[in-house]
Formats: sequence, C-alpha cells, structure tokens
Amino acid sequence: MAWGYGLKTRKDAGQGVVLNNIDAGETLLVKGVDFGARGARSLTACVQAPAGGRIEIRLDSADGPLAGTLSLRPGTGWKQQSCRLSGAKGVHDLYFVFTEGGFEWAWWQMK
Repeated sequence: MAWGYGLKTRKDAGQGVVLNNIDAGETLLVKGVDFGARGARSLTACVQAPAGGRIEIRLDSADGPLAGTLSLRPGTGWKQQSCRLSGAKGVHDLYFVFTEGGFEWAWWQMK
C-alpha cells in the first residue's frame, strides 16, 4: 500500500491485519503495479461483507479508467469474491475506490 484515504486496520486471528470500517469514498493506492504485457484478467478479494459493498478498480487515479467493479454479495464470515478486469496491462498506479462501505477486506489477488 502506498497511500490510503480514511482507511483503518485491525488484527484478525485468522486473516492477520485487515482493513476494517471501510466507508464509501475511501481509497487505497498501490503505486507502480506491473501487470505485464498480457495484463490481469480477474481480481479475487477475501472480504466480510454483512450488508454487501462495492469496490471500483481504477488505473492511474481515483477517477481514472475503470478496470473492473467488485460488487460484494452480502454474507457473514470471510468469503472470496471475484470480478473480471479489462485494460489492466503495462505499468499503472492501481486505485481501489470504495463506493459502498460497511465491510472488511483481508487480501486480494489478480490473475
């Protein structure tokens, strides 16, 4: 993580350090991500989202090109949820824009 706006963390016995109390309008920046020539085609995140939530995956700025949207299904406990990505090729700053909050996030992976 290079920068985060409004984000908080806590320790979870099973997941380690997680983002918690995520609110709409908060962002997370990862600088200089090299997606390679082939690019990333999907994002999987491990979340606890009792009321659901939404994460936009954007390139180069918080209002930059939209590479994908992860709409979280409501549920209890830690669950892996995924979305498709497009346009994530080469080197970009990666922004996770939380447009709906109320969930926790343990980890993410792109393929």
